[in-house]
Amino acid sequence: MASWNKNSGDGDDVELILRKLFVGGIKPDTSDDQFRNYFAKFGDIEDYVHIRNKQTGQSKGFGFVTYTDPTSVDKCLAAKPHTINQKDVDVKRAVPKDQPQERCHKIFVGGLPETNEAELKLFFEKHGKVTQCQFKRDRLSYTFSRTN
Repeated sequence: MASWNKNSGDGDDVELILRKLFVGGIKPDTSDDQFRNYFAKFGDIEDYVHIRNKQTGQSKGFGFVTYTDPTSVDKCLAAKPHTINQKDVDVKRAVPKDQPQERCHKIFVGGLPETNEAELKLFFEKHGKVTQCQFKRDRLSYTFSRTN
């Protein structure tokens, strides 16, 4: 896997940042072939990894894709939304842990008791303006809220 080289100092890290993507929200039953084949349509892949638990082999729900050319990253980011194995996934530039992260205004709330969208919005508005509240109820209850 292409990794961050903290000691290089020769621009390799900057070039890698331009070629590497983080992919979150991957369904546990998504195969490595499904993962790789989806991202291959945006360009030549140098490396990819679907992160799994070393002991169980279960997906941890995220991975990384490194392209050979930075323009492939741009194509991929421009093609949002992304759906793999019938699930929307979050795709963004990978950033080394020691670099400042982009501030995210989206939160996930799971395992909710019986409630509704209006109650959730009212609760989260105590912490900031809610610009979107996506509430879905199925076997597992969850919501996404955006605040400013």
